[in-house]
Amino acid sequence: MKNVVSFLSIIFLATVGSDFWQLAEAQVANETIVSIKPIEAQKMIHQNKAVLVDVRERTEIIKGMADEAQWMPLSRMENDDLMYIDFVNRLPKDKIIILYCASGKRAQKAQKKLENRGFQTLNMGGYTDWVQAKLPIKKNDHDLY
Repeated sequence: MKNVVSFLSIIFLATVGSDFWQLAEAQVANETIVSIKPIEAQKMIHQNKAVLVDVRERTEIIKGMADEAQWMPLSRMENDDLMYIDFVNRLPKDKIIILYCASGKRAQKAQKKLENRGFQTLNMGGYTDWVQAKLPIKKNDHDLY
């Protein structure tokens, strides 16, 4: 089943565009994770092909987050709480959901949650990857809920 889902994900990504296909890279570590570099994620967002989601916790995002990112902490995703259900119902099904956290591990968990709901996803890795690419950030010192 996982192989079928992975195969279908690859077919979907191939139809998005050949330039995008060159950007995505498959990594194997117990399963396939389709990932994308921050600069390419930003291009897809600006082309209106993707949405960026930060899945870190509140204490982490206070330091900053990617300027284009929406926020939904993995802890809420795992609990399927009402805030998460509302958030996921507003995500566009016709766009790729690009996820990141601090290192990419929680983003991988979020990928599974969203893929189970029919979304196509990519893992951008960690917030530090975005910062190191010198892409715009925003500071969040207010209540986001």
